[in-house]
Amino acid sequence: MGFILASGCSFTDPNFKSAIHPEYDTSYLKWPEILGKRLNKRVINLGKSGVSNDKIATGVIQKLIKDFD
Repeated sequence: MGFILASGCSFTDPNFKSAIHPEYDTSYLKWPEILGKRLNKRVINLGKSGVSNDKIATGVIQKLIKDFD
């Protein structure tokens, strides 16, 4: 069936909370979950707020090596 492997910054992080504006409601679905629902695919979301591009890329590579053939 397949899946969506997503990674990125605060726009991707399902647990994002704004440090600058903690009163903002950030409980809305982020793009990987919206796409997963539209395509009826399982989502593996590695998104983390505040990480660098290097960390984002490295996290995806490590996940693929560790958990997939």
